[in-house]
Amino acid sequence: MLTKIKKQRAVCNDCGFIGVIHISQQEHFIEDFIMNRIDLIELPPVGRETPLNFAFNEPFVVRCKRKQVSWVVNSLAKPEKGLGNRESISRGLKEERPCSYFMKYQPGYSPSEHLKLQEEKTRKMFTIKIYLISAIISAIISGIVTLIINVYT
Repeated sequence: MLTKIKKQRAVCNDCGFIGVIHISQQEHFIEDFIMNRIDLIELPPVGRETPLNFAFNEPFVVRCKRKQVSWVVNSLAKPEKGLGNRESISRGLKEERPCSYFMKYQPGYSPSEHLKLQEEKTRKMFTIKIYLISAIISAIISGIVTLIINVYT
């Protein structure tokens, strides 16, 4: 039911889909992470100000619930693709980029809850469109029937 909307310029730091996952040592973490079985937690407001203040042990992942962006934070790792330190993540979160899924961040909601809010909004808009189209079609049919009745009476 979700429809992809036109890309707009957005800053990830202002979006409700940005969240955090602490990378654990469990055996199937990577598989669970890739298959989206591990849920993101809300990026704390202090983390939105600057990831330098994250209250997370490294390594952890800052990721978009809609899979638009993802950063692995591991300051001790060698510079490899997909790895970064907190400063580079902070810059990345504050960059303006094109995004079709941006939703304004609402404090207290996790990325999954933001997704549910967006789905609910989309569902309501779809329902309104259906009602509006139905009303227009009914009015047209009613007008045609009235015209036919007036012509033959």
